[in-house]
Amino acid sequence: MKSLNRYAVINKKLQREMVLLVGNGCKWRKCTFCDYHKDTSRNTYEVNKEVLKRVTGQYGVLDVINSGSCFELDEKTISLIRKISCEKSLQMLWFEAH
Repeated sequence: MKSLNRYAVINKKLQREMVLLVGNGCKWRKCTFCDYHKDTSRNTYEVNKEVLKRVTGQYGVLDVINSGSCFELDEKTISLIRKISCEKSLQMLWFEAH
């Protein structure tokens, strides 16, 4: 799988930082148009930790997405998001949820 840019800063409309984290992958895996289930890692938390280190809190808003739903993120990643949200004084946290 090619390397993904998992961090971005949106400077225009709805300014925010955005992270693309690795979840457990889609458990359904039946949609012929979708390859989200391929975005997995043996070291999910380590990948997510490296991405989340880049969050600065510059806009006070963090948009967290992953290949699926936030409910597929592991507990350690959720705890780290909570910690970073407090440390960076984030005012808004967006999650992709299905």
